[in-house]
Amino acid sequence: MGRIAVIILLAFFLQTLLTILQIKSYQKNLSEMVRQGKIIIGREKGMLSSGCVVLIRIDDDFQVLETRYMKGITVFNRFKLYEEINGKNVLNSELWLKDIKHKRIRNAINNAIEIMYEKLNYSEEVEGSI
Repeated sequence: MGRIAVIILLAFFLQTLLTILQIKSYQKNLSEMVRQGKIIIGREKGMLSSGCVVLIRIDDDFQVLETRYMKGITVFNRFKLYEEINGKNVLNSELWLKDIKHKRIRNAINNAIEIMYEKLNYSEEVEGSI
């Protein structure tokens, strides 16, 4: 019984350590991109399947400058570059979003764009009320 408890405790410790490393990787990628300009973040959450997080760096004209994604179900996943949408304008996403082959990445990018629109609408409402 003692060995099982030790194994469970070690597995829990390893899981915690790997989760911390993944969070540090997320923070590192996020801070690198924030230093270079504006970013939008989106996610596609998977219950029993893999999820996806995207970081999209855009310029003042809403052109995509850089995209990074992390998808999977384990803590071993790291961010990777996704160059397929570089140079595209997020305001015209209906023209190119459907062409993205990976469903999770497509949904995460769509989520990022929806969040961006929500924030833009909120900003316009606040400015209009002043």
